Amino acid sequence: MKFRVYGMVLSLLFALGLVFSFGMDASASHGSAGIAAGDVDPTVEAEVEAFLDHIIDYYDQVVADNASDNDALSRELTIYGRALRQEGDYKHSATNMYSMGINASGILTNHAGYPNLFGYEFDQDAAGSAVGSTIQALIDGSGVGSAECEPYGDQGRVACATKVSSPTGDITVIAGLHHAEDDSAFSLPDCSDFTLTITAQQVFQSQDDADLEAYVKAAIGVVQRQVRDASTAQFMAFLAGGGSLSDLGDQTSPAAIALAQGILQRVYSKAACIGAGDFKHGNIYAFIMSADPAAASVLFNGNNFDLNGATLELNDDQLPGDDKSITGLFARALEGTTSNYVNYRWDDPTTDEDNVPDFFENRKVPGTSCKRSYIEVADINALLPDTPVETPEALYIFGSGTYPGDEVCASGEGDDMPEMPESDDDDGCAIAGTGHTSQSALLNLFLIASVLFSVVFLRRRV
Repeated sequence: MKFRVYGMVLSLLFALGLVFSFGMDASASHGSAGIAAGDVDPTVEAEVEAFLDHIIDYYDQVVADNASDNDALSRELTIYGRALRQEGDYKHSATNMYSMGINASGILTNHAGYPNLFGYEFDQDAAGSAVGSTIQALIDGSGVGSAECEPYGDQGRVACATKVSSPTGDITVIAGLHHAEDDSAFSLPDCSDFTLTITAQQVFQSQDDADLEAYVKAAIGVVQRQVRDASTAQFMAFLAGGGSLSDLGDQTSPAAIALAQGILQRVYSKAACIGAGDFKHGNIYAFIMSADPAAASVLFNGNNFDLNGATLELNDDQLPGDDKSITGLFARALEGTTSNYVNYRWDDPTTDEDNVPDFFENRKVPGTSCKRSYIEVADINALLPDTPVETPEALYIFGSGTYPGDEVCASGEGDDMPEMPESDDDDGCAIAGTGHTSQSALLNLFLIASVLFSVVFLRRRV
């Protein structure tokens, strides 16, 4: 029996942890404390700190209003994140007043000034950086509920920071700091282990279904290896640091939670790689979403990180039948099987002509281009070690698609779908019923800690 890190734990990474990586349309309920970005004098510490308060107050209000509903919280944090990147209360480009988030592993979870830096690594010691030392001072000096402010540059500007808590550790929120987009303090993480046998570029050039399917399967393999390696490395670090079974005897213990947080941080530290290198070319990219139709949440979107953590209850009005949601389409296509092809309308990232404004707010698909995707249900923990301990699977839908032209979508959602063989693996039949949202977050975190301990403990006895 393969042991499985509970999939809901990784979902929580996006529902709760990556607070400043989400984004869509501005929420109707904003925080009231502090002042708007356009009213801030970048050289006045009190005003920059008040702007930071404005950002944190908005976040606190979203969490408080949705604390009892993880799905609602995920959606509202998604809405919240983009508000930080849009011109308005939380961003004023004329004065370069905006915010960024950096997690405990030094990964940018959001950058309102340069959104494309999502997932980049911060290195305080990078040669030639104009802001590296300032950012490090803000990280070191700030705490949860405790702000730190630092002057920087030659224009008398001030930056302020505070931290927010999440299941993946503290996130440092910085306001008022501006730098060049190519500042050397920020760089793409090492993606050398994100190589594919069939690359996005090959799919883009061939537009062939066989290549598309091979690309998705290769992407599944890479993610499974990342989860395995992150889990193993973090647990070995736990043991090397003096951790023991007694430390994990209580699911609420700091050791159990810290171990789970560390695994999630390791997985997330390479998030940007899913949208780079072999994974992304032209309009070809990979996506990963929950296999539970009731959740319909996006784990990763390799093209548009605004969708990370979003609930994909988006409607393509040209789909046949009463249920026009992409979630419903995927559920029907995967009923009784683990893979299939689906045709629907979506955004082609190589053109702006198909964009749908306010799509998330109106629950519509983001574009009008015809997309043909291959989707497959896979267990992201399939490569984890064997152990007698059994925990629930972590099933997710992996997919990618080409843009073949309107005539393909005009034929109907299933008219040209090839027959897919039935899977011999009982672990991944119909996707309905794979969700486990009734379990508590602490239990999910504890499952990682306890099961990982059993792997090493059992090996030591052999």
